[in-house]
Amino acid sequence: MSNETERNDRILSQECPAKTTPHVGIWTVDSVKIYFDEKINLLEERTKERFVAAKENISIALGASREAIVKAETANDKRFEGVNEFRGTLFDQTATFLPRQEYAVQHQNLVEKIDNLTSALNEFKAACDSRISAVEAERAGTDKTIPWIIGLATLVLGAVGLLVAHIFSSDHH
Repeated sequence: MSNETERNDRILSQECPAKTTPHVGIWTVDSVKIYFDEKINLLEERTKERFVAAKENISIALGASREAIVKAETANDKRFEGVNEFRGTLFDQTATFLPRQEYAVQHQNLVEKIDNLTSALNEFKAACDSRISAVEAERAGTDKTIPWIIGLATLVLGAVGLLVAHIFSSDHH
């Protein structure tokens, strides 16, 4: 802007065209009018140039602004796509997750079933232990009876053998 001010000062400081005209050496109304008409024309040209340049700069700025807006909208769209995809994932998860109350009820049912099975298993084990003890006691009694039976059978067979031997030996004598 200081360049424009310097230029305008130079234009306004130029000599009067009347002074440069050989037969006229002083300022007259006509020479002042010519002088100011030239200055006004120069200023109008400069103003038009500035408006054209400003218009071009504004057009460039608007174009860049439009491009920036399009890029920002595209970036927002991509970001929102990611956000919407994340929301969809969360929605899908919440649809497939088991609600806390439902879990608590199902968990309690399972705990009760496990407790019932544990009780039944303990009762079955106690019954098995009881039967095993009875079988072992029976077997222990059987184990003690068999040697007595064998001993008694041996004694009886021995006595029968002696009796048979005595009978056969008395017949021969």
